[in-house]
Amino acid sequence: MYSGQSCGPSCPVNGTVLALAPYGDFLGDSAALTMVKRGGGTFSLVGFDGAGSFNFNDVHTPANFPRQIDVIGHVLGGASVTQSFLIDTSTLSGPMPLVSYQFNSSFSNLTSVTFRSSGSSLAMFNGFTVDNIETSPVPEPGSYAMLLAGLGLLGWTRRRRAR
Repeated sequence: MYSGQSCGPSCPVNGTVLALAPYGDFLGDSAALTMVKRGGGTFSLVGFDGAGSFNFNDVHTPANFPRQIDVIGHVLGGASVTQSFLIDTSTLSGPMPLVSYQFNSSFSNLTSVTFRSSGSSLAMFNGFTVDNIETSPVPEPGSYAMLLAGLGLLGWTRRRRAR
């Protein structure tokens, strides 16, 4: 992974440090980025900004651009969810534009998430950029227990006053 500052003039830039996975490997696997919550636990994904990794500035080979960013969420308990986002490939010269994407509601209670890209005619060019990954915490079971205990106490107090 590289920051946008070390990538060069044809990479997406928005003024912040971003995660860049410029290439897959020569065996045909896409570049990948896996994210977990610091300190462990679960989280939900809300959205992110994404783009292809960089623009070849070659109007003759747009098939080399990756077409989508695939996101695989690993849910607590072993299930997984997947959502794909189309990359804006309309710019054939200069930096590829970052686009804001939103996740559907199934991206909650995750233990990890993997970003990768696909669609290039040459798999080694399936690179991508992600930035501004927006998460929301998933309440711990103890939080639900405290909420239920508080509601129970309110009900008990109200019932007692009604007598």
